[in-house]
Amino acid sequence: MADKLAYTVSEAAEAVGVHRATIYRLVKAGELRLVKFAGRSVILAEDLKEALHRAASSAAA
Repeated sequence: MADKLAYTVSEAAEAVGVHRATIYRLVKAGELRLVKFAGRSVILAEDLKEALHRAASSAAA
């Protein structure tokens, strides 16, 4: 996850190595936020990083 501020669903999925459907499942579960910006649905880079940190923390517990 380089210097981007936001990712499309496809970009977010590629960045973390999961399928697009997994991103949509995380959004539906409330674990990831989808934001409308300029007519596009995007995931803020900070939200994606936080979701990954939460997942890593729960896996370590």
